[in-house]
Amino acid sequence: MYSIVQGIVHPRIGIDLNNKNLFFYDIAKEFTCIQLMNNLMKDILDNSKSKNIRHVFEDFFKERTMSPDDTNYTIQNISVFFNDYEVDYRNKTGFNYYLVKREDNKILDVISIWKCKREQPRMYKESVKNSVNI
Repeated sequence: MYSIVQGIVHPRIGIDLNNKNLFFYDIAKEFTCIQLMNNLMKDILDNSKSKNIRHVFEDFFKERTMSPDDTNYTIQNISVFFNDYEVDYRNKTGFNYYLVKREDNKILDVISIWKCKREQPRMYKESVKNSVNI
């Protein structure tokens, strides 16, 4: 099962999490559905897209001829996750979201990490050593 969990750091890998107070957003059972989630979050966190992430979310599904209200299990779970993510994004909570592979209550792998904010691309000054004098 592939799920998303919220936190400052990801839960420990390989440890039983029964006694932890964690909420998992179950996204999909197959890895092939995870690409949809990765592409969605890439678009949402892209600075060149609209500042309103709800519009980005809706446009993402329109471009793929899908609807966020679809009855598909994966799309429904992505919509539920996005509603909670949008609240944290607007409130700028500083939490991270981790796409993890899990089995029962054990984390097997951390696949992706997303922040609740868009990061500005870093601009580095060209080194004097690399500059060309004419």
